[in-house]
Amino acid sequence: MVKLSAADRLTLLNAIAGREGTASQISKWYGIPIPALRQFVKANKEDLERIRDELEANERDEITKTGDIQVADLDSMWITQKPARIMRIQNIADLLYEEAKRDPTDTTVLRELRSYLALVANELGQLLHRGAGESGTDSMSVDIQGVDMEKLR
Repeated sequence: MVKLSAADRLTLLNAIAGREGTASQISKWYGIPIPALRQFVKANKEDLERIRDELEANERDEITKTGDIQVADLDSMWITQKPARIMRIQNIADLLYEEAKRDPTDTTVLRELRSYLALVANELGQLLHRGAGESGTDSMSVDIQGVDMEKLR
């Protein structure tokens, strides 16, 4: 087992309890082989459970402090107000457009601008949602001028 200082041990316990990364990531970050990390977890199971409980309690406290969202509160939130959402998208799109005019070869800016334009088109109902519209069928209908298709069946 790897020897750790008290501070390093506590930091590692918090990282594991807070699920800050996968076992291989934590192993790399702290320079501890995965088998030794597994032993550490087994040896400190009670401490990990206590820290997890404390983290969950802190999260619940934060939600309580900020308040649960009530239906009556939704009206004041910008995310529920379409004009406010569109205005925010427009402001960002305007900045991206100006940047694209300055450097038309910057593909990242052009992709971002396209993304925001698609987002606003979706907000305005000008794009079909995924799964909307015609779906594929197994049959096909053909109409040829001057040919009675029923006779060909």
